[in-house]
Order: sequence, then C-alpha cells, then structure tokens
Amino acid sequence: MLLGLLASVSAFKLFGSPQDGIDLCQDNPYNCSPCPDHSLSGRDEGLVCSKRNIAELVEAMNVPPHIQRLDFSQNEIKLVQDGAFAVVGSVKVLDFSRNNLETIDPYAFAEFDELERLFLYKNQLIKLEENTFLGLDSLLELDVRSNNIRTVGENTFQGIPQLKKLDFSYNFFDDVKSLRLSPLKSLEELNLQGMGIKDFSSEDFITLEKLRVLDLSRNGFNEVPASGLESIRDSLEVLDLSGNPITRIRAGDFEHFSSLKVLRLNNMPNLKAVDGFGCKSPKNMEGRIIKELQTDDFDCPETFWQRERSLFLLSVVFLFLTFIIMLIYITLRSGITKKLSPRRQYIQNRGYSRVKGGKDSVYLEWANPDQ
Repeated sequence: MLLGLLASVSAFKLFGSPQDGIDLCQDNPYNCSPCPDHSLSGRDEGLVCSKRNIAELVEAMNVPPHIQRLDFSQNEIKLVQDGAFAVVGSVKVLDFSRNNLETIDPYAFAEFDELERLFLYKNQLIKLEENTFLGLDSLLELDVRSNNIRTVGENTFQGIPQLKKLDFSYNFFDDVKSLRLSPLKSLEELNLQGMGIKDFSSEDFITLEKLRVLDLSRNGFNEVPASGLESIRDSLEVLDLSGNPITRIRAGDFEHFSSLKVLRLNNMPNLKAVDGFGCKSPKNMEGRIIKELQTDDFDCPETFWQRERSLFLLSVVFLFLTFIIMLIYITLRSGITKKLSPRRQYIQNRGYSRVKGGKDSVYLEWANPDQ
C-alpha cells in the first residue's frame, strides 16, 4: 500500500495530472510552448500549434480531452522524445509535418491509443527505429514522404496492425524488401513514388493481400515488374507506373490482373513498343487512364510518310522518268552534232582544234603546237 502511494506521488511529480500537469491550453510552458495564447481552432476540435518557431517539446504534456486534432506542423522541432506526452485525451490526428525532425524515440507515441492519422512528411528523418509506432493500434494512415529515410527497423511496423494507407514516397530505397512491410496485413494503399526502386520480388508483397492501390511511378524500372506483382494481382485495382524508363510493354505483362481498373502509364518517353499494337509510339494513349481509352485511341499516329506516301512515291517515279527522258535526249543530240559540216570536217582533218570568230574573220589554232 505504501509502495503504491509512493509510486503515485512520484508519477505525479514527474508527469503531473490531467488537472495539475503541463496543460497545453493553460500553462503555456517556456513562452514558446506548443500552444501559445491557448490557440484553438475548429469548435474545440483542433489545437493548432503550427508556425510557432518551436524548437523542442516540453516533457509530460497534457492534451485536453476535447481535442481531436493536434497540429505541430511548420516548426523547428528536431526530436519527439519518449515521455513528451503524458495524457492525450481523444486525439485522432497528429501532425508533425514540415519540421526538422531527425529522431523519433521508441514509444514516443505510445499514449495515442486512439490516433488514426499521423503526418511526419517533409522532415529530416533518416531511420525509423523499432517500436516507433508501438501502441498506435487504431492508426489508419501514416505519411512519411519526402524524408531521408534509408533504414527501417525490423519490428517498426508491427505496432500498427490496422494501417490502411502508407505514403513512403521520395525516400531512399532501391528495393522493397528493406521497407519490411510484412506486418501491414490490412494495408490498402501504398505510395512508393520516386524512391529509385529498380526491381522487387513477389515475396515483398506476399502478406499484403488487401492492397488495392499501388503507386510505383518515377522509379527505375526498365520493364514492367510483372513477376514482382504476382502476389497482389488479384486484389490490385489501381497501378501507377508513370515516369519509369520502361522501353517495352510485352504481351502478358498485365495478364491475370483480374481486379485492375486503372493503369497509369503517363510520361514514359522511353516507351518504344507495346506488343499487340503496330506502332512504336502510341501517342493517343499518353496521359490517359486505361479505363477511359476508346478503340480509336489504339490506332497508330499517322506520320509524314504515311500521310504523303502515295504522293511521295508518285513524285519519285515522275522524277526518275524525267531523268531518263532527259538522258535520252542529250545522248541523241550529242550524236547529231557529231555530224559536222564539210567545212569543219576539212578543218578537223587538217589538224586544227577549233575555229574562232565570225563568218568574215576566221582564224585557226593548231591542234599540235609542234607542227
């Protein structure tokens, strides 16, 4: 009994209570707290602490129970430490985007057991530690795009079993295996845009049986990663391969994708051939969603050679015939001029080379100067 009382007193001194602790809406710690001037927004639903030049979080903060959205975006926070939050009430949306976050301690969000959406995009995170998201059993959406993440702990995603949407775009991974996605069995939407991925195995997605939307645009694929998508082709409804250096789409690349409704192939300047079509560059398909394409869109674009082919061939034949006629004419004329007049024949026989002058002033040149 005494030990329990001492423990309660120690906890009270360290963290405070919801009534007497560091309350974000009343205490305003350090004059540059996450909630200066008790800023509220949205009918007591959201607590906006963005653009306050906050550099660090105080310890053991209490969030009033009526707050459902907590916004720390666009500050200068570098660390979210374990113990920063003591009581968080009913927060469902937590936003730490556009800070300078470099580190998130394990268990830093453990108190947010009702959290549904967590935004960490556009920070300086390099690694997601194990147990970073432990305790977020209700989390449905996680956005960590545009960081410098290169490493994910082995058990990082085990704490968010209900996650449905993950945006990991514009981080630095050249393979999917290193993302360690296997615990995310409820995942429905995955964005891996602009990460430099060149290839992956079907084993990397084998547990993601509910995945419906996959964005693989702006990566390094030279061909459609059909074999890597084999394990999710029955559930996949939207696939984006835009902006990849794919040179050819082969017959059968999208075979057996029974649920596929939208296939995006925008901005693919290296695409030279699509098997089953007669043209090397199907311009009518560029920037289009496959569901919207009409039969005419699959026709090859007419080139100059195709539009003017008949006229061009006729012009070539005409020029060739004209050349032949002119050649015959010149040959015949040359034969006629060789039949000289008697006077000129006499002059040539005497060894003179040519006659100069008019009718009344004729003079001769010797064909052989030695004569």
